[in-house]
Amino acid sequence: MKLFNISCALVLLLFSFSFIYAQDTSLVARYKFDGNLNDEIGNYNAVDTVGPGQPQYVEGFDGTANGAINFPGTTDGWYRLDCGRFAPSQMGVKGEFSVAFWGNWNGAPDHSWEDIIDKRDTWNDTGMVFSIGQHSRWNWHLGLFRGGSGDREYGSLDSIPQGQWAFFTITFDANNSIASFYKNGEMYDQGLYTPATGYNAMVIMGTSPNGQGDSYNGKLDEVSFYSKVLTDQEVSDLFNSYTATDVKQIDKSVPSGFKLSQNYPNPFNPTTTIQFDIQKSGYYSLKVYNLLGQEVATLIAGNKSAGRYSVNFDASNLTSGMYVYRLSGNNVNLIRKMLLMK
Repeated sequence: MKLFNISCALVLLLFSFSFIYAQDTSLVARYKFDGNLNDEIGNYNAVDTVGPGQPQYVEGFDGTANGAINFPGTTDGWYRLDCGRFAPSQMGVKGEFSVAFWGNWNGAPDHSWEDIIDKRDTWNDTGMVFSIGQHSRWNWHLGLFRGGSGDREYGSLDSIPQGQWAFFTITFDANNSIASFYKNGEMYDQGLYTPATGYNAMVIMGTSPNGQGDSYNGKLDEVSFYSKVLTDQEVSDLFNSYTATDVKQIDKSVPSGFKLSQNYPNPFNPTTTIQFDIQKSGYYSLKVYNLLGQEVATLIAGNKSAGRYSVNFDASNLTSGMYVYRLSGNNVNLIRKMLLMK
């Protein structure tokens, strides 16, 4: 038994090291808009608000109070968020990057287009990379603009739905001049688009540098920037991480501390249950890794209030062996192991 405990300790120690080196560093910034303008990653917290209006916090895509931000798109209420000049190395040296967000459209504004998320200082090749927006000539479908010459714009086949939330991901593969559009985890359009080269341009949300004339009339939540082209599987996993339905809050009283319980049954085949206690409301993730530190499943990724939770894990698509599950968030980092035996 002593030897077994030592072996388990070594496994967890090795995993801790492998996790450090295997974790995804392509996530440059993520704005959750949970009552603030902070970047969850911590790189770009100095967000400036420009315009006559001020940030309006509304209910998020997952029902969280003050968990999203609303852009009114009106003459006296518009505003934009200047988020920072993401370095070229962080946004893809050759323009390989991805943008993901939850959107909820308020309806057509009184102008011809809306700039939703831009990386742009000016309207030319050296002053911008892209502008994500909706245009009247595309029937208010979601698309891409840029200044300069070449493949300057692409209007996709769908739009942000009016009055309801949907999850969009747009990937840029500059090597092949391809932009791919995903809605709720599935690709729905792909076309020719070459980003411009102003990689040091400001990342802004809500409108363009022009102000009210390009302002977005809608809501945003969970806006994320990646310095790579996300794969189809990564986009699907990202969407699924937001929409998991098998997480249950079994006790709403505030626990005395954070706790990650041993899964049961253990060993298991192929399903098991994991319970965890959250002492403080906030954003948390519960992920499963193999012993190489590679993520194999995301069980939760979102805001959770204080209480005790239970989540079911189905490992039907995994091979037998030892796995590690990790609860993190709000300076919490709890790890346990479990054994899948098929």
